Amino acid sequence: MKTIIVNIFVVSAIFAVCESASAACGPNETVPQCEPCAVTCADRDNPCPAICIFNSQCYCTIGYLKKDGVCVPTSEC
Repeated sequence: MKTIIVNIFVVSAIFAVCESASAACGPNETVPQCEPCAVTCADRDNPCPAICIFNSQCYCTIGYLKKDGVCVPTSEC
């Protein structure tokens, strides 16, 4: 029973950290659960490993990539 309570607490803490981090993200940015493969326009054609690397940082939302430090639609890359 202790293990279940501890696991629930840990999961809740992770969600709380992700929520507070996403509030500090810029426009068109969020905190995805896994690090994205393409971060900048220059990265968009690089191969992507099929593993999830836990993430706690802001990245551009799906459909956007960084260009000159700003998240822009991939069509503007």
